[in-house]
Amino acid sequence: MTNYLISYDISDDRLRTRAAKLLERRGCKRLQKSVFFAPRYSARELRDLRAELRQLLKQGKVETDSVLCVPVSQKLLEQLLWEGDQKFFDNLMKKHLSKLL
Repeated sequence: MTNYLISYDISDDRLRTRAAKLLERRGCKRLQKSVFFAPRYSARELRDLRAELRQLLKQGKVETDSVLCVPVSQKLLEQLLWEGDQKFFDNLMKKHLSKLL
């Protein structure tokens, strides 16, 4: 099982919304508008999610649309740096990530 940060750059509003809803249905937690955290994903879960996202991107037919999945170890999660609304980040960590750390 591996943690992933998933980021997308999708130009079409409708497809972008569908991608976000798909990620949320699959248990991913939103960190920022286009950045999600996928906790403890198996290789199969990631493969299935990537296949669904690939199909979604094909519907948009925009070559520059993309999704990036970055594996993140527990150690790197502990070193996450945040700039901005610290209260938001602290609440997010407590709510979604604290049980993983």
